[in-house]
Amino acid sequence: MIEEIQFGKIKINGILIEHDVVITPSGEVVDRRKRLSTRSHEIEKEEIVRLLEEDPEVIIIGAGMMNRVQVTDEARELIREKGILLYIHNSREAIRKFNEMREEGKKVGAIIHITC
Repeated sequence: MIEEIQFGKIKINGILIEHDVVITPSGEVVDRRKRLSTRSHEIEKEEIVRLLEEDPEVIIIGAGMMNRVQVTDEARELIREKGILLYIHNSREAIRKFNEMREEGKKVGAIIHITC
């Protein structure tokens, strides 16, 4: 459960984290490896592959507090090809949607950018 987010910080399961995160459908929380992307405010296909390993029903992108993160066309197409729902919101709305869908029992993966 994502408890809160502030600029530069996110609290998940009682743990304060100060970097972008990837949350797998099984609930594993890992550091978002921005080096997989050629640009830090872009989510590329390679970043989505980790989430796909667990066959999510939904992928949620927290595009930052000011919606600066973009998802490449290639990443969107990969998600679409797999028949997975994709939600892209500012990070506050993304964590609300993530929690809501988890409570509904959906297999949800997420990438959350915690700054701009």
